[in-house]
Order: sequence, then structure tokens, then C-alpha cells
Amino acid sequence: MSGSDPLHLTVSGSHLFFTANTPDIGRELWAVALAPASLPCVGDCNSNGHVTIDELLEGVNIALGNVQLSECGSFDKSGAGSVTIDELLAAVVGALSGCGA
Repeated sequence: MSGSDPLHLTVSGSHLFFTANTPDIGRELWAVALAPASLPCVGDCNSNGHVTIDELLEGVNIALGNVQLSECGSFDKSGAGSVTIDELLAAVVGALSGCGA
């Protein structure tokens, strides 16, 4: 939509949330479901669609504070600036079942 001025784009779970202007209402919240292939794979450091053992170890080292998060930001699914146990487990699921599983 021309002039909709989308702002505050945020991915949460399997949805993209954002605000946009509409002629009738003004600024409102929108949500769009993301296709599984478009979801980032937690722990896929090199964005090749697979999580390897090396990448899992990188995530553990980030969680322990031995490596900077910037080395593999895909572990920070929540956007909290750290790697938590649930994010490590999500990466293990990706390694075992494939990304988008």
C-alpha cells in the first residue's frame, strides 16, 4: 500500500508483526504468518539451512560467555542479546530434524 509507512517489523515465532498506516483507521498492528522456509534456523551460523555440531558447540560457547554473540547471532531467537537453554535446544532440534522442522 502506497504511503503505509510500515514500522517496528518484529519476527516472533512464526509471524512477522509490524505497524502500518491505513487510510480509514490510521496506524494499526498487522501480523503475517511466515512460511517455514522463511523462518530463520536457530543456530545456523552460516545460513546454509543446516545446523552442524560445530555450530552447536559455538552456541554453547556463546551461552558460557566464551564467545561473542556476534559470532553467530542466529542463536538469539528471542532477541534478548544472549543465548538461553531453550535456544540451544531449538538448535539441537534443527540439527536432528532439519531447519523448519
